[in-house]
Amino acid sequence: MDNPTLLNNWDYLQPEPSIANSEWYKATINNSNQIGWYYIGDETKGDIAYLSLVRRVYFSNYRTTGVCSSSISAKRS
Repeated sequence: MDNPTLLNNWDYLQPEPSIANSEWYKATINNSNQIGWYYIGDETKGDIAYLSLVRRVYFSNYRTTGVCSSSISAKRS
């Protein structure tokens, strides 16, 4: 979502150009009804790649889209 008023707080992040131009991000934005699994570097954890489930989210009130990403950690407790 391109919203300069939104603050990065490690839960909601504005996509950096490197993210917005990545294949996984572009594929997610272009496929509205599909989810995808990708290995994505997590900038909040030193760019370690995690298996992530991603999906495009449409905000009808604002007529814009965002990307929801849920990463899975392989670390066992």
